[in-house]
Order: sequence, then C-alpha cells, then structure tokens
Amino acid sequence: MRFLLAAALAIPALFAQENIGPIRIHAGLTSFTDLSGQIWAPDTTYAQGITAISTAPLSPVANAMNPTLYQAQREALSFGSSCSPFSYLFTLPNNRYRLTLKLAELSTTSRTFTATLNGASPAQTIKTEVGQATDFVYYLNVTTGSLSIVLSSVNPVNCAVVSAIEILPQVPITETDVTELNQDLSTTVRQGPGFAAGAVAVINSNGMLDGAVGGPGSCVLIDGTTQSCAYSDGEIPQGTVDGNNITFTLYGSPNPPASLVLTRNGLVLTQGPDYTLSGSTITFATGATPQIEDLLQAFYRM
Repeated sequence: MRFLLAAALAIPALFAQENIGPIRIHAGLTSFTDLSGQIWAPDTTYAQGITAISTAPLSPVANAMNPTLYQAQREALSFGSSCSPFSYLFTLPNNRYRLTLKLAELSTTSRTFTATLNGASPAQTIKTEVGQATDFVYYLNVTTGSLSIVLSSVNPVNCAVVSAIEILPQVPITETDVTELNQDLSTTVRQGPGFAAGAVAVINSNGMLDGAVGGPGSCVLIDGTTQSCAYSDGEIPQGTVDGNNITFTLYGSPNPPASLVLTRNGLVLTQGPDYTLSGSTITFATGATPQIEDLLQAFYRM
C-alpha cells in the first residue's frame, strides 16, 4: 500500500452558491466514473488537515456495486500514540441534504471513529468491517451556508478513514409528486352540512362527517339516529290492585314501546299475551288481572 501526502492546508471549497446539484468526491488524485456514469471528483479541494491518500491493491471489496470506489481512502495521520482528526469543508446553499460517507476496511483490523457534522455529533459510531464496503447515511439541514465534516479516531492505533463522500440536496415533495394522493384525499371523511363543533358526530349516507340530529337529552344509536335518553326505573303503575281492575297508567309513554319491561312480583310479563300498551296506558288480558297484594313495576325509556 502506498501513501501520497495531500491537503495539509485548509483550502476553501470552490462550490457555487447557486448550484445545489449533487457533490460526489473520492479519495484520489483523478476523477472516477462509476458504473452508473456518475463522476466522482478528487477530494483534495475539500479536504482539510494532515492526511494521506492510501491506495490498496485491487483486493475484493464485498457489498459494493462500485468496489473500485472503496479501494482508495483518505486517512488521518498518526503521531505516536494519537491520530489527528481531519475534516472536509463544503460551501453549500442553505437546504436539507442527504450525506453519505463511504468507507471500507482495507487492512486486517476494523476501526472505529466518530463524525461531527457542523459541530453536532450523531450518536452512531462509525465502524469499518474488514473487506466490506459500508455506507453511513445522515440527513441534515444546512443553515449557515457551509457543511463541515470532522472525522475523529476512537482508537489511536487505527486512524479515521473515508473512501468517498456524496452530498445530495433533498428536494421538498409536493402533493402532486405523490401518486394518487389527491384521489386518496377525496375518499377521506369530510365535513357534512350539519357538522358543528361540539356536536355528536355521525357518518352520513354520503360518507361525510355530519352532526347527529337531536337535543341535548338525546341518545345517539349505532345507526346514527337519535332518541330520548330519559327513562323510568322501577316505576309503580297508577291503578287499583284489587283483583278486578285491568287498566293502569304510566307516568310517561314508553319510547319505543318495546322498551317497556313490566314485572309482577319480580316476574317479567309479556306484551300481547299478558297485557297491551297504548301510549302510557297498560291494559291487562283476561286471566292476567293483578290480584290483591301483587306488586307491579315498570322499566322503560321515554
């Protein structure tokens, strides 16, 4: 493996502010064209600090569509028992970007280091794998017109390295960019003509969010209709219990009529065979006349 000293001084990035196209650079002294026809420029314009470019023999690099891109790397120089951090500086228009650090371990021992992006350190620690290509992806907002990348070693034996860097501007996605978005939005629930804040909401026959029709004392049924929530619980019907009287009167009219549960001495009577109901009037059938000391109770909604 041979080393070429490069980028000892801080060199400002020469990148037009109005150009927000992709930036692709690699550790090398000449341009490289990948299999997709994308050109990767030498990184010397952007690299800062005391570093070296190392060129490895063309040994296989797994997990890479363009293995040649990973077979050179910029590496921080080691000074005795420590490695000097190195950095890149890019002048960029303020925007949101997708940053990819591409690296592979070309030696026989993996290494770990950290990346600091515009002064912020992501929690993820970078670790290389021997013979493996690895990409580390970050999303970040540039708000000061520049992007700095500082790579710092964790272990002084193996210094930080990088093979290539890609910076892509993230174009905001508009509604029209999403296939069938407007169609999907048109099928969502919308407000109906009867919708009002604070009202009980129901889905009307047109699939719209509507307000339930009824008063403050109404109950909304599962089908969206409403009825009164008033009820009578354990009411004793008015009438003489003497073994002869068959007509009794309730305080209110059961609504619906089927809500009436009429009991005699705790036993539930049946509408039709035992009695009939008309409004609030109960008429007992022949043979079912309440007898002296019978206790009648009614439970119903109004």
